[in-house]
Amino acid sequence: MNKEIDKRVIDKSFHEGYEVDTVTIQESDYEYLKEQAELVQELEREVEGREKFELGTTANLKILREQNKRYREAIEKALSIATPSTMYSSDCSDVEVILREALEESE
Repeated sequence: MNKEIDKRVIDKSFHEGYEVDTVTIQESDYEYLKEQAELVQELEREVEGREKFELGTTANLKILREQNKRYREAIEKALSIATPSTMYSSDCSDVEVILREALEESE
């Protein structure tokens, strides 16, 4: 590909005033290069946006895992308190069933 590009160069020189190498190319090649540069900028913005989204998603996932851990600990603590010896009514038994189901669902 580079050899094809080199064949399309019209002139190469050194600009004394600006002290830079210059290359003369066809206007159509110049327009093509500008389009490619714009596409690259768009892709870079898209990648940056996705990286920010991914970072936010990762942070949310961490928060949800911490929250799940706190809920599991609370359920386990409630279950340790709601032992058969402390349950005198059907209400406590219902609470124990609900807590055990919640604990199983979070695994």
